[in-house]
Amino acid sequence: MEEMHKIFQQMNDARFAPNNITFNVMIDLYAKAGMLDRAHNALKLAQQQGPADKISFSTLMNAYGKRQDFAKMEETLWEMQNAGSLFYWVLRTPKVAVASTGDELVDPKQGFTLGKGQIRDSNRPMLLAAAKQHNAFVKSLTWVSHVIVRQL
Repeated sequence: MEEMHKIFQQMNDARFAPNNITFNVMIDLYAKAGMLDRAHNALKLAQQQGPADKISFSTLMNAYGKRQDFAKMEETLWEMQNAGSLFYWVLRTPKVAVASTGDELVDPKQGFTLGKGQIRDSNRPMLLAAAKQHNAFVKSLTWVSHVIVRQL
């Protein structure tokens, strides 16, 4: 740690402006060494010099979380928001309804033998599973005859 601190001092003395990667490495190393006060000071210095980014804040919050210091974690989250590095994405949960259409379709659960001109309804379960995988509200509708679909 002392070696890293010396190198950082030499960079400053040579008027070499550290970038966000330099600060993020410092924050990470201090945090892994359990020197959270120094990690937080490195974050503040990064903010003063401009290159603090989401990774800077997230690295420090992660370290506080590992120590179960949730108050400091929340404090850092607020600092992140005040610095303009926290963005919110608000999206509605999609709602998906799937209906099978076709007189030739057979429910896969109805056994293994198919009659002439029949096929398994494999698309509906696959589409339902894909929608669930993407956290959609899913509604499985019943089979709909071709006759009904034509009337729509």
